[in-house]
Amino acid sequence: MKILLHMAALAAAALIVGFAVNQVHPDGIHRSMLTAAFSGKTGWRRITADSAHVLFSKNAAVFVDIRSEAEFKADHIPGAVSEPFHSFFRNFDRFEQTHSKTGTYVFYCFEPACREGQPMLSWMGRRGYGKAVWMYGGLSQWMQSGYPAEGGN
Repeated sequence: MKILLHMAALAAAALIVGFAVNQVHPDGIHRSMLTAAFSGKTGWRRITADSAHVLFSKNAAVFVDIRSEAEFKADHIPGAVSEPFHSFFRNFDRFEQTHSKTGTYVFYCFEPACREGQPMLSWMGRRGYGKAVWMYGGLSQWMQSGYPAEGGN
């Protein structure tokens, strides 16, 4: 029984230290992102590349690329803004200062299996951005559909 208590204490200490280091490390996962990911509240919806293209054609949404800066520079939807997933939560104040809560936002990464969308859109919903959507097929589906992309800078 004493060994089990020691193991439980060691596991708890490791968890606390790991969490603390994660918060101060520049590439760590911000606490608010963990809350968004594990809250059980989705607050987000998905759209296809075709639906996103309708918004694009009408200039009715801001497209938000959540990939790294390097990936964004390689290719992205024309007019999209780059908000890399790993820095989004730490820099959300800047996003709030430059983007209206009443606007429509289409978030995307490259592939359909990208898991970063749910915590980001949950976070947006809790911050009052009610018209934020996830382009499920990602940039790959967008480009396969023949929709415009730019990059190569």
